[in-house]
Amino acid sequence: MTTDAKKHTSFGAGETPSRAALVAALLSVNDIIPVANATEANTVAAAIAATGQNLATNPVVVSRANARGLHSIEISFDGTVWRPASGLLEFADKTAADAWAVAHPSLLTTGDSCTAGGVEYRWSGTAWVKPYARGTEIIVGDANGYLTITHGLGKIPIAAGAEICDDTPTVGDQLKINGGMTQADATIFKVRVYRFGTPTAGAWNAFGSNGVKISWWAFS
Repeated sequence: MTTDAKKHTSFGAGETPSRAALVAALLSVNDIIPVANATEANTVAAAIAATGQNLATNPVVVSRANARGLHSIEISFDGTVWRPASGLLEFADKTAADAWAVAHPSLLTTGDSCTAGGVEYRWSGTAWVKPYARGTEIIVGDANGYLTITHGLGKIPIAAGAEICDDTPTVGDQLKINGGMTQADATIFKVRVYRFGTPTAGAWNAFGSNGVKISWWAFS
């Protein structure tokens, strides 16, 4: 037996083909194998490995029927860890995503994506972080007019901000956000709300200890 230009096991010059040689040649062809689910994918991979095929150099490729529609093609180099050909990993929740990253750090590169519980995350190089977050909510500010907004990105935003909603419960047309985000960390950022004319007439004054409805955004 020999290896052809496509790295398939093939017959050597002058060799008389045998049934075993034909089987080996067919098994070396890396076609896409239809499977019903992950359990069947593992079973198929184990059966191929049992024939002597080295999955590390000749990986198994499957089309998993119960995968997401655009991400059904998966590849395994060991018969247990499957990588979606689309590059978009899927996990039940953030805890599962973190556990997978701890178990397989060498498979991840900064910028890789996953979904966890239906939420998009990107690999920062050390952790899964949200690429963006946004929301609309009523937040009660502190005595100095600062609203604390929980963005939950998992890292300090590179940009974030907010604007007053027209239907804010308190004098919305007299309020404004002064400047951009401040006191930002991996979980929250703050903005400061001012009210015109109260208590100092003709001036913008910090609007403290009141509920303000805002729309906010943050990007990592």
